[in-house]
Amino acid sequence: MNLLEYCYLNRPKNDFFAPRKAQLDQSPLINFYGVRGSGKTSFILDWLDNLDEESLYIDMGDPKMLFEAFTLKSLQRYIQEKEIKTVVLDHYDTAFFDTLPACDRLIIITRIQAGITDAATIRLHTIDYEEFLGFETNVSQTNGFSHFFKLGSVPALLKSNRSTQLLAKDFLLCRFDPQEIRLLSLLAIHNTKELTINQIYTYAKKTFKISKDWLYKKIDEFLQEGIVYFIEDISKKGSKRVVLYDITLSSYLTTELNFGIHFESLVLLTLLKRDNKVYALNANGYIIHSDKLIIPAPFESEDSVWVKTQKIFSDIKKSGIKRVEIVTVSNSYRYTIEDVVFEALPYYEWSIVEED
Repeated sequence: MNLLEYCYLNRPKNDFFAPRKAQLDQSPLINFYGVRGSGKTSFILDWLDNLDEESLYIDMGDPKMLFEAFTLKSLQRYIQEKEIKTVVLDHYDTAFFDTLPACDRLIIITRIQAGITDAATIRLHTIDYEEFLGFETNVSQTNGFSHFFKLGSVPALLKSNRSTQLLAKDFLLCRFDPQEIRLLSLLAIHNTKELTINQIYTYAKKTFKISKDWLYKKIDEFLQEGIVYFIEDISKKGSKRVVLYDITLSSYLTTELNFGIHFESLVLLTLLKRDNKVYALNANGYIIHSDKLIIPAPFESEDSVWVKTQKIFSDIKKSGIKRVEIVTVSNSYRYTIEDVVFEALPYYEWSIVEED
C-alpha cells in the first residue's frame, strides 16, 4: 500500500471534540493557522467527518513521510483517480511543493500565517471561556470558571483524568525542544512584567548556554505564532509587558506566579484572542478601542477599587478613557466619577459580555 492510499484509508479520528467558534468559509484555498496546541487538527478532523464528499487528509509531519515520500505529480494523479474534492495538508511547510495541488478545495494547516497567494486566512486560538464550557458540560458557569482557571485553554490539557502537571509536562516535551522550554520558563517567571528582549538574553545567558542570534530569532518566531505577546505601554516609551499564551503552562513552568498574576494573564489573553490591539497604562490596566480601560482586580472590594481609581483618575482622563471595566472573580458593582463609568463584573460574565 502506497502512502497516499494509506492516508486515504486511515484518516485519524478524534477521541473527543467540543464545538469551536471558528468556521471555515467556502473559499477554494484556505490557510488555517494557529499556535501549537490550539486544536487545529482536531477541528479539521471533525469538520471532515461531517463533509459529504470525497476528501484526503495528509499529515505532512508524519514520520512515515521520511521513508516514503510522494511527489506533487503523484498526489495530483491520486486526487483525479479518486475524484477527491477536498484535500487537507496538515503541518505544511512551503518547502514541500513548488506549486500547490489542484482540487475543488485545498486547506493548508500551519502554525503561523503561511503567506500563500490568494488563500483565505482563518486563525484558531486556544479555547476561550465560552468554548471551555462546551468541554465542561457538567458544571455551572460559575463553577466552570474555577476549572478554567486551573486547566487553562489548551484543548489537549482538558479531557483527561491525569494530573494537570503531568499533562503540561508531556505537552511541552512533545511540542517544544529543550532549549525552547528553557526560554519559555524564563518568560513565565516574568509573565505580565516589563521586559525587553535584551533583558531576556541577559537573564538567559546566566542560566543556560544560548546565542544572541538564536534568542532573537526564536522570540520573533514565538511572537509570530502567538506563543508570547509583548504589550506596549503608552505611558512609557519603549516599555513592553510580556504574556505567555496559556495560564496553565505558565503556572507549570515556574513557582513565581501568584493568583493576581495568573488572573491578570487570563484577562489579557481574553482580550488578545479577540484580535484587540491592547496597550498597557502603567500598572493600572489595559486599554482597548482607544477609550476603554480594563482593570484586573480579582478580590478587591468596591471601596478599595474606588480609592485606587481616584488616585489614577488624572491618568484616565489624560488618556481619553470613557469607560473602565473592572474584572473580578465574583464581585459586581458600578459607579461614576465625573463622566467616566466604572463597572465591575466577574470574569465568567465579563468574558462573554465583552465579546458580544
